Formats: sequence, C-alpha cells, structure tokens
Amino acid sequence: MDDFKKMISQIISLHKQFSSSADRDQIRQFTLRQLADMADTFMDNSPDMEVHTYKDEVIVSGVIPNILNPQDISVTLDCNILLIIECRWYQSDETGNLESKPDEFKKKIELPCSVNPETLSVTYQKGMLWISAKKAGGTSTRTAKVQFLD
Repeated sequence: MDDFKKMISQIISLHKQFSSSADRDQIRQFTLRQLADMADTFMDNSPDMEVHTYKDEVIVSGVIPNILNPQDISVTLDCNILLIIECRWYQSDETGNLESKPDEFKKKIELPCSVNPETLSVTYQKGMLWISAKKAGGTSTRTAKVQFLD
C-alpha cells in the first residue's frame, strides 16, 4: 500500500508541473487509465498459469490450491484458441487453515495456436491444474470434464 501512496504522490507532482489546463487534462486522462489498469492488476487474485508449446501439443499448467469439489472448476475452449478457466478455491492462512470464504476468478488465456477441441484434456491433482490439447485448425467451443483426483 505504501508503494501505491508513493505513486499517487508522484502523479500529483507530475500534474502540477504542467502549465496549461490542456496539458493537465491530458496527463489526468493518461494517469487515470494507468491507475485503472494497475487496479485491475492488484485486484486479480487468480493464480499464474504457464503456457508451453510443443511440436504437436499445447500445455497450460498452474498451481491452484484447495479446490474442494469438481464443480468448483470449469475449463472452456472457445474458438480453438481461447481458454476460459473459472474457479472457486480457498486460500490458506499462515497456519495452513483454509479461509471460510472462497476466492473466485475467471481467467482467459489466449493460446499461441489453434488446438483440436476433441483432444482437450483437463486434470486437477494435489493443487495442480493441467490442461492439454493437440494442435489443429478449425473452430468450435467445448467444455471439458475435469478429472478430479484425490
């Protein structure tokens, strides 16, 4: 939070340096857009996902701890190139206890190439989400059933 306060202070200082009202309006619009983008980044509570491309396959993986039920996660492939991951998961506190209210997120990941929706495979095991699909052409939408392993 201290970094955010410093940033606001710097923006105000920069704003005061401009002499004309047109300059001030221009910097105000720019900084408001920047702040909105940064707020989206700070508010994004979704785990990081890695995308790896191989000769004939694309694999997306990430650590998402504490998904308690199979119905708490959904993975959809849209137009053979956009993964949409929706999830409800529980963060743990410093002692390892799960928080009482789950976090929810919807993450969109643009794949580096088109994939075959019939080969979409999604597995969740021990806090790790693995999504794979073979490279292909064409377009369609498919929601994959998540294999929920204990």
